[in-house]
Amino acid sequence: MGKFIELWNRIYYAAYSIHYVFSCYIIDIIIYPIERLFYSILNCIPAIKRRNKREGITFKSTKETAHKQYHNPESGHFMYYVNGFFSLVQALPILLCISILEYYLGGCIREWWFNNLAINLILIWGICLLLQYFFAWKHDRYLTYFAAFEKEGTRKRVVWTIGLLIVFVAMLVLTVYIFICAEKKHGFWRP
Repeated sequence: MGKFIELWNRIYYAAYSIHYVFSCYIIDIIIYPIERLFYSILNCIPAIKRRNKREGITFKSTKETAHKQYHNPESGHFMYYVNGFFSLVQALPILLCISILEYYLGGCIREWWFNNLAINLILIWGICLLLQYFFAWKHDRYLTYFAAFEKEGTRKRVVWTIGLLIVFVAMLVLTVYIFICAEKKHGFWRP
């Protein structure tokens, strides 16, 4: 069980790494120029400019503080996005199995799945969150693993991150492909 929990947290850390890289580029390209504009506009007000000078607040210091808070695994807002992405990573095998069942069993699975789509998606999401709670969030277990993974070599972290990204994309494509094949096989597909 310990090895499974370690594997679970390693995949969770890889999802964290994927999001970290993408968010750094998105934040640097999109959000920081807007933030700089607002900082410049607010700094034109004499009272705010005096306060910033007195407190030693610069755009660089606010950027660093926001970056530290946003990417803090313990309390950062960033972890909400990582958890959403990781729930999708967890749900893909379930959706793949449902697509395979639909391919072989046909209409009965399709009717059950689409007639109860909202309930089924909420159920899958709930199962994913429950698994995440027991394997990572309970007693903040993921923080211990994150600290251990940070100490490992960069090469190993990059391999796991790229591997997760490749597996995620492959499973997504495979799930959609099997679903479309099942729809065509049973006559439900109308392009």
